[in-house]
Amino acid sequence: LTRVAGYAWAPPRQTARVYAVIADARPALEARLWLLLLNFLYRNCVIVALFSACLLVTAPLKPLLHAAFKRLVLGKVRDGEEHPLRSAAHLRWMAVTKLARMPALDAGFRHVYEYAAAYARGVGARVGTRARFYPWPSAFLSAAPEADVLSIGDRTVTSAATYGHDFSALRLQFRATSLGRDCDIALSRYGQVLPGSALPDGSSIHGAGRATHLRGLAL
Repeated sequence: LTRVAGYAWAPPRQTARVYAVIADARPALEARLWLLLLNFLYRNCVIVALFSACLLVTAPLKPLLHAAFKRLVLGKVRDGEEHPLRSAAHLRWMAVTKLARMPALDAGFRHVYEYAAAYARGVGARVGTRARFYPWPSAFLSAAPEADVLSIGDRTVTSAATYGHDFSALRLQFRATSLGRDCDIALSRYGQVLPGSALPDGSSIHGAGRATHLRGLAL
């Protein structure tokens, strides 16, 4: 196979040396595979560099993509806004909801509180000073489509899913939902803050069941 498409061809010098070493020294299987892998990386260093760069920039780009998609497709929602079911606005809200359910923040970023808070502000939520979405930020941040009607008080820590949309009147309604200051519902991973709720300042709820209702809060 010294001719390819009518042209004389010879393997690159580095590749030829690798195969010569394998043929002459007859190394063990592990060493042989290691030499072939290094040769592949050497010949495709540009592709490997691009792949590594993509892995590095994917994480910070996902929140930007979510925020831009929400702004362009749905826009800003307001408290009391209503839309008929299966209307164009309802379909746009569903499209943003589907994207929001693909977590914009990987599990490794849950310890970077400022990063999650910046993403929440980017999609429209009002986030107080030192508020944290921990230890499961995706539970709250899945409500990105209606983030404009959600507010989190100063120093509040939450993992509860918080909603600002309501279908109780067979219409898509957006209702303001707020968590007060100094609330601690970090361990309520399966908790649900219902639309229109106003959690008082200093509330602390841990491990309650889904069927527990407290002043508009369903856990």
